[in-house]
Amino acid sequence: MERSKELALDASKPGETSRPGYVPPMSEAELARRNQAAMRLLDAWENDEESEEEQRETLAVLKAALGEGRIASSRNLFP
Repeated sequence: MERSKELALDASKPGETSRPGYVPPMSEAELARRNQAAMRLLDAWENDEESEEEQRETLAVLKAALGEGRIASSRNLFP
């Protein structure tokens, strides 16, 4: 119950509604601008210079580092 009161208080700023999760409407122009920005970001990620092999090596190092603390456990973090 306390959490819902906090959300209502957070959302009671000027111009906002008291309903948690409310998304105010946006214009078509604003939506298009945000979509274009998101597409540029995705394109930048796709054109990232890291090779697939580098990413695999990084994943292997991360798995090893995260799995080290689980030696005493009977469950593997990454099966």
